[in-house]
Amino acid sequence: MPAETPGALIAPRPDVSHEIKRFVYVLHSLTNPDRQFVESAANVPMRIAAHNAGHSPLTAAHRPWKLVAVVQFGNEATAQRFEKFLKSSTGRAFTKHHFT
Repeated sequence: MPAETPGALIAPRPDVSHEIKRFVYVLHSLTNPDRQFVESAANVPMRIAAHNAGHSPLTAAHRPWKLVAVVQFGNEATAQRFEKFLKSSTGRAFTKHHFT
């Protein structure tokens, strides 16, 4: 077998996604138990830290936040569709039933 040449091009595998994984996560406020927040992100721990530090105007007033669910997706488009569903009235009911 020939030795690998540094810097040689490697053909992409068609069965492997090269997109960044995306996560949809659900937070519940510890100060207002009826308040939840749904968002998609690539780095969930960093986003939760930002929410709890008060860096997001949408969540600062209801901190601290507790993570109650994380769902991983292979691409951003699918994650965004699921996030949009969870923000709908049916999705909020789904979240309340399955993630509390």
